[in-house]
Amino acid sequence: MRYLAEANVQAMQFDEAKNFSKKTLEIHREHCSPVSLTKAADGCLMALICEAKGDYEPALEHLVLASMSMIANGQDNEVAAIDVSIGDIYSSLCRFDEAIFCLPESTSSIQIHQG
Repeated sequence: MRYLAEANVQAMQFDEAKNFSKKTLEIHREHCSPVSLTKAADGCLMALICEAKGDYEPALEHLVLASMSMIANGQDNEVAAIDVSIGDIYSSLCRFDEAIFCLPESTSSIQIHQG
């Protein structure tokens, strides 16, 4: 079902993609661990779909859950990428303080030198 959701995203048919993605997440809820990597990946896809439709709050929820799963599985690079996506959504909502808080530590500690 994930592939059908992805195909519909590529065709910009977000309502259909959301339906397939929702079914996939329901299957994960019944048969997978709460911190499953595949569930996290499908949550990120659902977040992308929600964001494309302008549904920012549900997108944030899916990304936060995906981030927690990635943290639990030691996927630091994925966590950083998801956190940037969360920050982007906060920026879209003009919630800039929260957006800055979402920046990965590696980027938030960068100092700019003028020379």
